Amino acid sequence: MISNEPDWFFDSKTPVWTGYGRVWLLPEHVLGSWYCVDRDTGNSKWTSNIRRANSIVGVAGKVVVASEIRSDGPWTLSFGCYGVGLDSGKLLWTSHGDGRCGRLLRALDFIPAFTNELRDTAEFVVDSEIVCRSGRILDANSGKTIRRITKKDVELTRPTATKAWQLYQSQPNTITIRHADGTSPPKVTGIQLSDGSLLTHRRSPESEANDGEATDGWHLYRRTESSEAWHFNLATTGYHIDGNFYSYRFADPYVYLIVSEERQTNPHPKRNDCVVAHPTRYHCLSLDLGTGRIVQDIAIGSDELAGCRLQDIDNRGVLLSCGSRRSEYGNWRQLRYYSRVASADASTA
Repeated sequence: MISNEPDWFFDSKTPVWTGYGRVWLLPEHVLGSWYCVDRDTGNSKWTSNIRRANSIVGVAGKVVVASEIRSDGPWTLSFGCYGVGLDSGKLLWTSHGDGRCGRLLRALDFIPAFTNELRDTAEFVVDSEIVCRSGRILDANSGKTIRRITKKDVELTRPTATKAWQLYQSQPNTITIRHADGTSPPKVTGIQLSDGSLLTHRRSPESEANDGEATDGWHLYRRTESSEAWHFNLATTGYHIDGNFYSYRFADPYVYLIVSEERQTNPHPKRNDCVVAHPTRYHCLSLDLGTGRIVQDIAIGSDELAGCRLQDIDNRGVLLSCGSRRSEYGNWRQLRYYSRVASADASTA
């Protein structure tokens, strides 16, 4: 559950998230591309303008590891490896390759609109090391290559997905993204809870055989192999949900949902291939994992918003991004931070 009111608001002069990026909750900071906010107060620590880098891959100590995500035509890929100071927001180093090749690839960064797809890129961070797509292992403090592994070993080294992501991937219509080597990971069926039951968007095999898969609306089940402990159907609340990863999040002992009182989009007045925001009021619901019931319903302010996303969550708090009524998608400029609290400290539904 969360506090009844935000601990703080942060209003930015630029969008608080861009493209496929997100805003990160760190122990002492709230970090976006490219700005940093004090987690306790919501006060700005720094803002920066870093060429090319637009997506945070991870944080190693005082170094933020980043890449550039580009969507050119039908594809979306990451390129480059950049180290940014967590305390300063300054670019510390780049490492698109080793030696003369790396220096040439860095020089190509300064050619406007050039994709520069030859750049090696950071895949993930493990402790103080960065694992790159090519198999290079970099020291996060210097950006220097310290050893190499095979591309196959890159996938074997990849950290296990968070439980929140595993739950999202259990949706029946979720697309499974291929690994860099072209192989596909096994389809996720849900997450196992402490008592051995499964939290999932999929029905039990027996129920699916008898009644079919629930394809309409947003459903969540806690079940064993043969039976369902509970089934939550969002339609029973009268609210609407986008259904993507930023609209709900698993954080034991709850699932937090960002829902709206009315539909969230309208057809575009001139184009059939896109939609426009439908301003409405948003709420944060806390779904109790033990009972499958909503135990808290907090309105995200009293004003209509163009949208609201759950950017990040940890054991201390929940971070939301909000777009004012007239803002366009991707141009939302406010963060709201709520502390997670015990049930006695918050109002319940």
